[in-house]
Amino acid sequence: MNRSATIIKPVAAIICDEIRQESSRKDILIGIYPADIVLNRSPMKLRLSVYLLVEITDSGETEFEVRFQGPDGPSENTIKGTLEGIHKTIPKHRIGLSLHNLIINMSKEGVLKTLFRKPGERWKTVSVLPVTLAPDVVISSNEPEQPA
Repeated sequence: MNRSATIIKPVAAIICDEIRQESSRKDILIGIYPADIVLNRSPMKLRLSVYLLVEITDSGETEFEVRFQGPDGPSENTIKGTLEGIHKTIPKHRIGLSLHNLIINMSKEGVLKTLFRKPGERWKTVSVLPVTLAPDVVISSNEPEQPA
C-alpha cells in the first residue's frame, strides 16, 4: 500500500479525563474540559485523553502523531498511530479517534494546545484550552504527584 496516499486532516479535538467504549461501540467521554483546565494544586501531572475528529480523503495508509503543549512544555509522551482510509467510493469521510494517556506536567497558567502532525511535518494546533490556577491553590516546590 502507498503509505502517503491518504490525506488526514484534524477537524476538532475534545480534551477529557477518560474515554470508554460502550458495547454498541459508541464512545463515552468522561470529564470533558469545555472551556478551561483549572489546576487545584501546583505542580500537577495530568493524564488526559483526547477525542480527535479527523477528515480522511482517499484510500491508503498514513501515519500521524498527537501530543500536548502546555505552559511548562510538551507532554511526556507522543501518541503515534497509523490510519487506513478504507472508503474508496466516498471522497471524504470523518472518523473519531480515541487517544488515551497523554501525560503533561503543569505548574502555571497559560494554554494547553493539542498538536497534530504527520511524521516529518510541522506540528499543527488543533485546539487551545486556557489553563488557570484555582484561587486557593497552594504552589509547591515538590515534584508533581503521579496521575491516578
